[in-house]
Amino acid sequence: MRRFLALLILASVVALGLIAATSAQAQAGPGEATLDAVFQDLSRRVGRTVTWRRGLLGEYSWQEVISNNDNLGCETPGTAAPGVTRAWEINISLYELGTYNYRTTFDGSVILFCRGTGVGADAGGVITPVPPTPTPIPPPPPVTTAPTTYAAPVLAYRNASGDVAIFGLGASTGPTAITGDARGAVSPDFFSWQAERFYDNLQWSPDGARLAFQDSGGLYVAESNAAPVQAAGGIYGLLPAAWSPDGSEIAYPVDTRQTAPDDPLATLVQVQAVPAAGGSPRVAGTITHGTGCGGGGRSPAQQVYEREAGYEGNRQVMFWTAQGFVHTQNCTGIGMALADPSGKRLWELADVARPALSPDRSRIAAIRMGNVPGGAPTPAGIVMVDAATGQTTPLNVSGAPEQLAWSADGQSVYYTTRTPGRTVPMQPNAGLPDFYPPEATIYTVELWSAPVAGGEPVQLWTGDGYAIARISASSTAAVVAFTLIQDESALYQAAAPGANPSLLVAAAPQPQIGVVSLTPNTPGYPFLLQGAAGSPVFGGAQQFTAVPAEQTAPTLPTGDNPLGLQIGGRASVTSDTNVNVRLEPKLAPGNVLTLLRPGDTVTILSGPLSADDLRWWQVRRDSDGATGWVADQVSDGQGVTNNLTPLQ
Repeated sequence: MRRFLALLILASVVALGLIAATSAQAQAGPGEATLDAVFQDLSRRVGRTVTWRRGLLGEYSWQEVISNNDNLGCETPGTAAPGVTRAWEINISLYELGTYNYRTTFDGSVILFCRGTGVGADAGGVITPVPPTPTPIPPPPPVTTAPTTYAAPVLAYRNASGDVAIFGLGASTGPTAITGDARGAVSPDFFSWQAERFYDNLQWSPDGARLAFQDSGGLYVAESNAAPVQAAGGIYGLLPAAWSPDGSEIAYPVDTRQTAPDDPLATLVQVQAVPAAGGSPRVAGTITHGTGCGGGGRSPAQQVYEREAGYEGNRQVMFWTAQGFVHTQNCTGIGMALADPSGKRLWELADVARPALSPDRSRIAAIRMGNVPGGAPTPAGIVMVDAATGQTTPLNVSGAPEQLAWSADGQSVYYTTRTPGRTVPMQPNAGLPDFYPPEATIYTVELWSAPVAGGEPVQLWTGDGYAIARISASSTAAVVAFTLIQDESALYQAAAPGANPSLLVAAAPQPQIGVVSLTPNTPGYPFLLQGAAGSPVFGGAQQFTAVPAEQTAPTLPTGDNPLGLQIGGRASVTSDTNVNVRLEPKLAPGNVLTLLRPGDTVTILSGPLSADDLRWWQVRRDSDGATGWVADQVSDGQGVTNNLTPLQ
């Protein structure tokens, strides 16, 4: 059996996973761990990160072969796999780099580099065994359903539905969703994440004891071992809340419905503050904020990026400092000012954006925006701003910086860059919206650390995608989290006349949380958390007990859903035999992707669809993110069997 898989169209396969290969499952192809080990060796050879999972500039193929020696058919000295006659042959072609041939046993216990041409291909076909290595830090297991205490580093983030989740890196239990009423999913019309309701602006208090977050009009605060409570309502949604320097209060903006005295296009915004432990609000300041932004259609990746990073990538901010409130000045996110508690403007900078506040709140790192004739302002460098005076000092870095964050000790600034690479054209009559660009661009995305006192920047991570949207450094461990926005290449490859809409939804760009260690060569780093997620923020507490929210997924009509499955809800596999997970909701040869086993738990993504006298649901396995279509019931001479049963 031979299968060619263009690495740029693997979004559906990436989400669905590959079946682990054994001699009894030979036709399934090499397992994920085997492929990871092969590409780990290839990365070492070519001097850059290469992965089969998404966005590689090239392609690979595999086939089953009969070996003619004890080296799985590699014509090289030595004995690597004596007596093994059947093997996988994996051929990889990297654009502008070379071609590479590997052989592996079905179980991945022996992996050999046989031959190649180009960068990193050893002359003479030297054998390089690469045993599969497990990742010490696993992806999050299934969402917890009981209060769970997580040890530092504690990470809060927005999950795939738009709810707020808490997780401890390296925890043996899964993340806890502390809200349960968000409504977010990839739209089958625009192939980007859309939400009727979602949470944003996640912020830990300075001591990490409380987490604040917002929806479209409310401010909520969650503390350890307690459910979130609403601290305020009717807030001005264009600006975020802000913790006081000592964490005793949290400030939030309120629209006064008045025009600013000095700007007829700006709104007068009152800043109110409420005690973190609850109580009556007080007036803490006044600021002005310009409105009126608009724009045309956005590509799917741009839509996801702007939801994470703000309009045109310029996130709105409000910082509470010793002098007052530093804030972005208008809806474009370009321009920053400091207003004291009386509302007096102490300084302003018209050409900076994407600011990040230092841990001691004395300095602000910001992007200096340059003007392009006939175009929108674009990043032109990094400046350090004195939070008290507004005085700026340039920070020398390489490349065009995109997004910023501070290290936990305030000694470094993290920044991102992206460089356009190969493009994937949209196929004729692809069925995508007309305003999408005619081709998708795959960017080389990089995360850097630059010493504030001067010195050469250090690259922390590089990979393929659309952009990095947010960055958060932990104060309890030497790790940094970031949101990677996937590019549209997989969607453009999958979009063809007559393509199944569910496959396009699966191929749409998603946000992913990446975590990188500041200590070189730390085992298990870097890694990407499974599933779509974004807005990561590390807390500073040594532990945090998260209380799970009651699940509030919408209920489907029982006539089409006798089992009571819910989109966004979870279910358990209750069949006493394995259940096929299929690429498409139909019975067809070659359509099986993987298997669910009795006791597996899944999250319901969409459905139901009727085909071949079966009712189909798209599900995602909680343990590893494998995604596909499953029939909820089957019948035979013994009666009806429920493959899935809802979890309450």
